[in-house]
Amino acid sequence: MDSQNKPDFFIVGAPKCGTTSLCYYLSQHPEIFMPEEKEPNFFNTDIVHYKRDLEEYLNLFSDHRHELCGEGSAWYLYSNTAAQAIKQFNPQAKIIIALRDPVALIESLHSENMVCGYETIKDLPRAIEAEALRKNGQLAVKSATLKQRWYCHDWYLYRNVAAFSNQVKRYLEHFDHENIHFVIFDDLCKDTRGEYKRLLQFLGAENTDFEPEFDIQRSNRQVKYSRFYSFFAAPPDSLIRFIRRITPNVLKPVISKLGWQIISGAKRVLTIPKARQSNDLTFRTQLKQQFESEVMQLSKLLNRDLTHWVSR
Repeated sequence: MDSQNKPDFFIVGAPKCGTTSLCYYLSQHPEIFMPEEKEPNFFNTDIVHYKRDLEEYLNLFSDHRHELCGEGSAWYLYSNTAAQAIKQFNPQAKIIIALRDPVALIESLHSENMVCGYETIKDLPRAIEAEALRKNGQLAVKSATLKQRWYCHDWYLYRNVAAFSNQVKRYLEHFDHENIHFVIFDDLCKDTRGEYKRLLQFLGAENTDFEPEFDIQRSNRQVKYSRFYSFFAAPPDSLIRFIRRITPNVLKPVISKLGWQIISGAKRVLTIPKARQSNDLTFRTQLKQQFESEVMQLSKLLNRDLTHWVSR
């Protein structure tokens, strides 16, 4: 394994907590290499059905000539297997964990699933009620947009995704605490420059005064042409296999990078900004109540009081 092209830090999630923005900000730093493709999803094999081999994964970093190299996959935190797999891959890896008010995360994740055509239950309270049936496989998600190889029912267990304490514990058990850095979404929004500088210091970058373009990534959006969007969101397996078969090994990193640029560009063109609808206050209060104990546990793990997330 070529350690030169091996990532040494990982933004492991959670989803809808600013991970895309963090990847974008870090990718602009002259000392840091981030692949064009966010969400390689290589180590969370218990969640994502799409598999790639090690050579294909390392090809994502073939252009790496920087002091630091990393990747970001927002579902590594939720995964039961990713923490151990990353530890085996790189025992000295640095881990970045982004967290957020769990109720806001649930609302944002459900909204994104609706925007992308992945969610079939428009009403969030009803989607929450359906979690038990979905978990037991009694209520499948039937969406033309969602290809089977991308589907995992965990994506629709919204409250499980937002229950951070056990997810964080897995990383604390596998990695030295000084190799784990937490980013709270509230802090990132209030003091983006300060959080970015602290992140650079954690990673060991020499130029901690570098300022990237602090554009907001992945704001709430609406899909304009769902059929075209679904093609780029989950290209057909047959097309991917054909491209891999006809592409010489030496060109695979180039083709992979170009393909990701095309997909990312198309997805931007096929969506427009749209404000997220607010949920019923009573429903939000009930959700906050359900997460009181969970947030207290997380506060102890991080040695930081986060109970304002669930104050009613």
